[in-house]
Amino acid sequence: MGRKIGGDAEIAVRLASRVASEIRGEAQLICPAGGWGGPGSAGTWGAARPWTRGFAVAPGEQVTLRYRLTADPAARPGQAWWALIKVMYFGRLRYTEAVACSIADGSPDERIVLPESTAERR
Repeated sequence: MGRKIGGDAEIAVRLASRVASEIRGEAQLICPAGGWGGPGSAGTWGAARPWTRGFAVAPGEQVTLRYRLTADPAARPGQAWWALIKVMYFGRLRYTEAVACSIADGSPDERIVLPESTAERR
């Protein structure tokens, strides 16, 4: 995912239940230290909404959790890092694969090359 300075992006994760009862838990967006910025920093993302959220998935169903990221105005073009979702439920812990993230410079001829998407893997 590549975004312009001050722009925003979305990371989504789809959770599916293959059990006979509802699964309830919490999912949290994770990125390296310094990725979120803050007052006086040159972090890459100014905000993540929400950074953590609860979920419930009915038997045989699926839900998609979405996280909105807003780039810090102080971020520099070309900054790159990763993000992933930590999923916790009934005493279990799972991590998604990491997603490559970067800040784009916004020029018309700019090309952002990203790794093959893992969004549809099962």
